[in-house]
Amino acid sequence: MAAAKAAEGHKLLPWAGIAACVARRMLRPTLSSSSSSLISSLSLSTPHRSASAGSGSSEDVVEWKESSIEHNPTIANGTAFCFLPLPVLTGLPVHVNGFFELSANRRDIWWGSDMTGDGEMRSRWNRLLLGDVVAAAYAHLLLISSKEMGFTEQYLSLWPRMPRGEAWRVAVQDLYRRLASMPVLYTRAAAGAAGAG
Repeated sequence: MAAAKAAEGHKLLPWAGIAACVARRMLRPTLSSSSSSLISSLSLSTPHRSASAGSGSSEDVVEWKESSIEHNPTIANGTAFCFLPLPVLTGLPVHVNGFFELSANRRDIWWGSDMTGDGEMRSRWNRLLLGDVVAAAYAHLLLISSKEMGFTEQYLSLWPRMPRGEAWRVAVQDLYRRLASMPVLYTRAAAGAAGAG
C-alpha cells in the first residue's frame, strides 16, 4: 500500500515499535551450602573462603547467582506515539510508536470504517500498520521476554487485556493470531517445554 500510486502524497512508511517496562536483573550474593554457618560473619565487599576450603580451593563462600529481580512497575495504560506522544491511551501494557496517519488536530489516529476517498486510505493504512507491523513487533517482544524472564508474573503483565478503542483491539486480535504458533507460553506438553507450537 505504501508504494501504491494513490498513496504518493502521503509519505507512508511501514514503521512501528513497542516499548515495555521490564525489570532489571540483579545479582545477589548467596552462600554455598557448605558455609551456612558463616552467614552472620560475611562482609560482601571482601572475598571469603569456607572453613573446609584449603588455600587455592575453588570452593568460595560467596557465590553469585541471579536470585532476585528489581521489579519496575508495568505500564498500566500504554500511550500511542507518532514520534511524539499522542493524547491517546491504548489500554495496552506497552507504549506503541508508529508512523500513523493522524487526525487534523493530532489528537488521535485516523480510524473508521465509514470513510471514503482519502480518509478511507488513511484509515486503511493505520489498520494495516497496527495489524502487520505493531502486532509483529509486540509478538517479538513477548517471544524475547518469554526467553529472558521465563513464565513469571512480570512476563504475564506484558500480555494485553481488553484495550481501549477498535484500533487497538484490531492490533491485539492480530497479535494473538501470530502468537498461536509461537513458543511464548509454558505448557505441560513435551515434558514442560515452553511453547505452543
